[in-house]
Amino acid sequence: MRITNKMMINNAKYWLTKQAERLSEAAAVNASGKSVNRPSDNPEAAAAILQFRSDISRCTQYEKNLTDADTLIEAGETTLDSVDDLLDQALDIVTELSNGKNDYTGTYKSSLTGLYDSIIGLANTTCSGTYLYGGNNTTSASFSNETSVHSGTADDIGFYLSSDADATIEICDISGSVVRTLTVTGSEGANEISWDGLDDSGTALSDGTYNYTVTAVDSDGDAVGASSYYYRGDSESREIIIGDGTTVSINSDGEAIFNDALMALARVIASFETDTTAEAAGDVMDLLNSAIDTVSYERVALSNIYSQVDTSRENVENLSTIFEEKLSEIENGNTAEAAVELTAQETAYEIATEAAAKILKLPKLSDYI
Repeated sequence: MRITNKMMINNAKYWLTKQAERLSEAAAVNASGKSVNRPSDNPEAAAAILQFRSDISRCTQYEKNLTDADTLIEAGETTLDSVDDLLDQALDIVTELSNGKNDYTGTYKSSLTGLYDSIIGLANTTCSGTYLYGGNNTTSASFSNETSVHSGTADDIGFYLSSDADATIEICDISGSVVRTLTVTGSEGANEISWDGLDDSGTALSDGTYNYTVTAVDSDGDAVGASSYYYRGDSESREIIIGDGTTVSINSDGEAIFNDALMALARVIASFETDTTAEAAGDVMDLLNSAIDTVSYERVALSNIYSQVDTSRENVENLSTIFEEKLSEIENGNTAEAAVELTAQETAYEIATEAAAKILKLPKLSDYI
């Protein structure tokens, strides 16, 4: 078979192209420091690289979740510690009242009212822009005495009573003026009623937010404990994923944690109106002690969750280190070897161009490429 000039040119071009590709690959490895720059370099290694990157990304998310859990636990512990102190103060006052010590009636009432307001404030604690004690409802206050009117439709009104009673609800506008008074018969525990969004004259109220207060008396006309701060959350726990198949549940059911204490205080505060304070104080002591126990159980639960989070953090950090090392072993090239390989490929390319130039009788093929 006769070897034509065109055949030699095509053959030279083919091998020069192949050598140029090798040179390009060597340059890419040398520049990036990575032995695999595209899947075709090593399909098996590329698949492993993708998997390790996915594993590292998952660990990074777990580490963020663990940090979030730490923040919630610390905020919860700080809040419950304060609640514990307030309940101890309330129990001291109630114990004195149950023993008939009422020389400072006004001071006691003022103190209990202040403790009630402080516990409401702590029950509405926020952390990182979310409410701690609303269950899965983290965007609105856990306990609220507000209702809204929108497009002529009013939200339901919720409240608690310490026993069956006739309740009087005063709805106020933003200036504090009473715009509507409702009287309903309520039962012990949680109550919800609807209202028509009208004021006392029957005129539709403007859209907006209104607050309300609740007072109540029983069939004998004695004041009954009433709380207008109604729980707006749910009883669900907040679930946080902290590892493969591992979650922690941070119980943020504010009603279960705080309501016994709030109703106990509300009952004693109401009793000042009818001079039945000693009797009421004696009746709620068990309720207050139960509330203190509830807070203690919640703090123990948080401590246990913290231990679980701490163990998971160590595991995630170890896994992340392993994945990063494995990724580095596969992905990163040897810098010294890459430099030597690049020099070798540069030399080979130069030799190939000179050889092709001699075969094709050109001064220097690189001048034409």
